Amino acid sequence: MGGEAMQTFRVGAHVWVPDPDIAWEEGCVVEDLGEGRLAVKINNPAKPDLWEVHTSLCCMREPDDPLLDDMVRLTCLHEPGVLSNLCRRYRSNLIYTYTGSILIALNPFVRVPGLYDPDMMRQYHGVPLGLLSPHVFATAENAFRAMREGGRSQAILISGESGAGKTETTKLIIEYLARAAAHSNPASLPSPTTVLPASSSSSSSSLRIHPPGSPSASPSIESLVLQVCAPVLPCASGLAKSILVSC
Repeated sequence: MGGEAMQTFRVGAHVWVPDPDIAWEEGCVVEDLGEGRLAVKINNPAKPDLWEVHTSLCCMREPDDPLLDDMVRLTCLHEPGVLSNLCRRYRSNLIYTYTGSILIALNPFVRVPGLYDPDMMRQYHGVPLGLLSPHVFATAENAFRAMREGGRSQAILISGESGAGKTETTKLIIEYLARAAAHSNPASLPSPTTVLPASSSSSSSSLRIHPPGSPSASPSIESLVLQVCAPVLPCASGLAKSILVSC
């Protein structure tokens, strides 16, 4: 994915160039060879020093891009910019990243201490989306608040490859909803009800929560937690990514 064909790459410009092994390599333009060709010095010492690349394949790179928790704020919003931000966050054990209201999750394959404990849940309870670091609890809280304040059913779409952690993410959301309901004012609105996905083996599933009394209401969320969330695993084995969309 280039998309920079109409842009002029001056000598000294920081760029991303496609690489068949790792998708993209960082580099710096050292010479304009004419006819849309550039000589690019690659930053990876394990690769040949200079590459000849066509401008249509290059993407601009900001050398001092900060580590962003919401990728809509990326200076260069393209594939290598997104992947670089996710990779740098992942190396810092920051497995959750927003793209607007979409939450991207990368499977850490290890337990991250404190990531899903009750103290973490309390931090997100009652806090609007975006005021705290990206987290699955923030997505659950956003749906819970919208249901309680608007009185309308909400849906959370959980999508990812097989083994990415969709089932464990569903359990985490249900556990959060149960705790949120238990700590809310019972006089204002009874506990919400939820409908579980029919299968966890598909590439995506939908978790829906309904205000009490709605036609789609099902058994109480507390009883569902007893059925499917004992115990809730803090992380799941499987492939690398799952995406949560709060609707």
